[in-house]
Amino acid sequence: MFLDYQNTLFYVCERDKVQEVLNLMYEDAGQVSLAWFCQMFLIFAVGVQFDDVDEEEGVAYHELGRKYIDEALDEDPENNLWVVRAMLLICFYQPPTKWTTLWIYLGD
Repeated sequence: MFLDYQNTLFYVCERDKVQEVLNLMYEDAGQVSLAWFCQMFLIFAVGVQFDDVDEEEGVAYHELGRKYIDEALDEDPENNLWVVRAMLLICFYQPPTKWTTLWIYLGD
């Protein structure tokens, strides 16, 4: 859902790369970096907003993605450009009732 909706309006990531990582998560999760797990959970959280899935599922994905960001940064501190993508995904997830929180992440 994310790739068909949000990603078409505001490009965040390549469809092929996301699909490749998603397939790897199911086939051999040990080969997926913690940074990609964080991003995928955040992608799931945003995607849930475009589906008729219970909002609690989106919240769970969002919390998982946010929970491991710091640990993922420690995993490979030299390769941290992915954090920009993760922060965009965090901002996209914010429900309309919490849009003021968005400015904290993006700055004014």
